[in-house]
Amino acid sequence: GSGGGGLGLAGTLRFVEAERRSSSTLDPRIPTWDLSAKAQADAKVSRFDPSPFDFERRGQPQLVVMDPESGLNLAPPISPATHLLLADEIQTALRLLEKKDEEGDFSVPALFTPPVEFCNILPSWTTEGFGALALVDDPSDSLGTVELVFVSEVNPRARWDAPFLHRADHSSKLRARVLCRDAAAGAAGATFTRGGSVTLSPWNMICCVALSCSRDGDFVLSPEVVDRLRSMRALFASMRANAP
Repeated sequence: GSGGGGLGLAGTLRFVEAERRSSSTLDPRIPTWDLSAKAQADAKVSRFDPSPFDFERRGQPQLVVMDPESGLNLAPPISPATHLLLADEIQTALRLLEKKDEEGDFSVPALFTPPVEFCNILPSWTTEGFGALALVDDPSDSLGTVELVFVSEVNPRARWDAPFLHRADHSSKLRARVLCRDAAAGAAGATFTRGGSVTLSPWNMICCVALSCSRDGDFVLSPEVVDRLRSMRALFASMRANAP
């Protein structure tokens, strides 16, 4: 594993392009490849590596696939919020694999249970707003914090017509309010009140969650959503602690 507590990518995969061979029986326009040991030793090499772990800047390791000709990275960037979602999904799968049902069998079928509809898809429009978990910038913390937010307005970037927003999008804007646990509800309470306003982008978004609005305008969360918020925060704290 890599530095992020085993949550990153590690190892090197080499794609070797050897000299092109021609044959009278083949169309010379079609490339064939000599993958002998000598040819591999003389060939140009494409490296498939993780970049150096820079948690202070990105909060995660980034996969890098270097083009040997241009030196450009061919792998698209993954946001820290998406990295956190993937890590949480993997940990959830591991917990399910360790859990047994009433008959003593492992809960493998539970791995293939479809998630809540649109849970991991960020809509490009909204009329009533929706709840979400997001990695929110914090002036006192360079890495931000995992927060529960209520998104009231979505403004897609120019010429974006898809019904969803791309996770690597920095240009689209989402107007939201951070939701804070109601202290009067007690330690076991699942009632959240509206806090400060924030402007986010899809890059910040982890996943969507279901919220129920109470009569006085506060939000009531199901135990499942409360548990997911708690597990995301714990996982993020663990990733920070394990960063080199």
